[in-house]
Amino acid sequence: MRKRDVFTWNSLIVGYGVHGLGDEAIAFFRRMLIVGVQPNSITFLGLLCGCCHLGLVQEGVEYFNMMSSKFNLKPNIKHYGCMVDLFGRAGKFEKSLEIIENYPSQDDPVLWRTLLGSCKIHRNAQIGETAMRNLVQLGALNAGDCVLLAGIYAEAMQRPARCCKDEKIDQKPRTKDHPRVELD
Repeated sequence: MRKRDVFTWNSLIVGYGVHGLGDEAIAFFRRMLIVGVQPNSITFLGLLCGCCHLGLVQEGVEYFNMMSSKFNLKPNIKHYGCMVDLFGRAGKFEKSLEIIENYPSQDDPVLWRTLLGSCKIHRNAQIGETAMRNLVQLGALNAGDCVLLAGIYAEAMQRPARCCKDEKIDQKPRTKDHPRVELD
């Protein structure tokens, strides 16, 4: 390719980042800087997606901060969404909530919905309920949100059952004929 501009580099970085190849996205970002091409907000979306898929929390935080500190780019809702997802996938829900609270416009359902998705991964019903309450307050609740929370509840309820099964604990209900405690 004769001319490689920011759009060319972004195609590679975003492509790798979205498909879970964050290391490659980061490598192309570094090469882009070496040849003197200035990144834009799309470049950082690709990097953040790549970090998110690989669980590169520290690197993601560095790139998010680098946007404004080094390149004078203002993060938008998509960048904040990536950060909520990055922390959420890593199980760092307090940091996800902090990102949402620090976003200039807290009335955007995208961030709460992203957090709800992370709660499904980690079966965190408590934070999932917080996300749902905020979606209801915003008037942005949809059927998909309810399905996500129902899935969180279902997974959370299966965990004790699986534990009991793994430990070979009898889960039969108590009856007169079958007492819970058996004496020899």
